[in-house]
Amino acid sequence: MKICGYGQHRDACTQLRIVGPLNKVEQLKLATVELITAVDGTGEGKVANSDVIVLGRAASDPVTAMLQEMKRRGKYIVYDLDDDMFGVSPLSPHWKDFGIMPVNMNHPELGSLPMYVDGQGGYDVRRNRGLRASFIKVLKMTDCITTTTPPLLKLYSRYHDNVRMVPNAIDFGLWSKPDITHNSGKVRVLYTGAANHREDWEFVKSVLLELQKTHKDWTLVLVGMPWHDHAEGIDRKRVEWHGWADIDAYPFLMRSLCCDIGIAPISKIKFNDCRSSIKWLEYSALKMATVATDYGPYERDCEDGATALLVKEKDEWYGALSKLLEDAQARKGLGERAYRKAKRYYDLDVVVDQWVGVFSGYKLQAVGG
Repeated sequence: MKICGYGQHRDACTQLRIVGPLNKVEQLKLATVELITAVDGTGEGKVANSDVIVLGRAASDPVTAMLQEMKRRGKYIVYDLDDDMFGVSPLSPHWKDFGIMPVNMNHPELGSLPMYVDGQGGYDVRRNRGLRASFIKVLKMTDCITTTTPPLLKLYSRYHDNVRMVPNAIDFGLWSKPDITHNSGKVRVLYTGAANHREDWEFVKSVLLELQKTHKDWTLVLVGMPWHDHAEGIDRKRVEWHGWADIDAYPFLMRSLCCDIGIAPISKIKFNDCRSSIKWLEYSALKMATVATDYGPYERDCEDGATALLVKEKDEWYGALSKLLEDAQARKGLGERAYRKAKRYYDLDVVVDQWVGVFSGYKLQAVGG
């Protein structure tokens, strides 16, 4: 079996869902793998010599034409999606590219104000609706759709009769926590989040501000967006911020931070219900204790009190984090149990077999044809 994957984009999605799994397939000699990692003229030859083509998210008229040619050549096309591409929140910066209708926001003093106006600031409703139509067309052209969670499996099964769920997984060999602690001696609480997690940050920031007042010996560590710039009154001397690292360096950055607690707040919206528990997985690989919202991915994958502390309401966050800040043994036990579960079910060495099962679909198609 010869597999070709589109891995040009150096983002987490491409790494988790295409590059990482295919590299593991090749490492274990389960198939012959080619990765397209640059626009250098070699892609066409790699596609031509492969049985299975793996790509994700791309949708446009040129992509449709490319897939038509692949189908003509008898290629088996696997299309990966790990988000609800129809349910992007207007508070996410991605609404600019995926939102299909103008949006107003409610200001507490000024009332309803325009947030996205057609034709302004690069927002184009007609373009975005065309993109959605192309996306649906691409969905129906592929031979198999892969996705990460039960809600996404249900969503994309409306458009295709061959949707397979393969959970996100990480290579635990890259995530071994060093046997060191941070020299400050303070408990370190980690939050990672990109710009599209604004609702999640708003959900938890008031709790972190209160904890700064009541608990002195801890540091808030942020990776990704400088969320402390969006928290009036926060003690910036007790905040440590790190921008995103290159995807290959990201596990090493996370290891070097020597954090004790990871937080995974999510707002209770449909888009978040479709997410995977990747934050819990990364925290658990580092044997960190996790506090997460008891909703969606964390409700599905975590056991409250055993592999994470799950909180249903906003006012429960303070109590859960206080407990872990004050009790080193509770932190350690939670982190150890989470590590064992995560490694058993979400280590790429284990999940790779599910990927091979997906890619082997081309053999069934050939027999059926």
